[in-house]
Amino acid sequence: MGIPETFDLEKSESLGLKLIRVLADQLDENVRLNRNNGTEYIIKFAAGPA
Repeated sequence: MGIPETFDLEKSESLGLKLIRVLADQLDENVRLNRNNGTEYIIKFAAGPA
């Protein structure tokens, strides 16, 4: 069923979601929430130096 459209990831008090946001902030990345066919959190990591 997934998370409702009214859910605000930035305002969530859940420890797990806070950890996801902190990790993304530390890596200077964004978290994307996909609500198609359930719930999926997507953090894309930039490639480091070669």
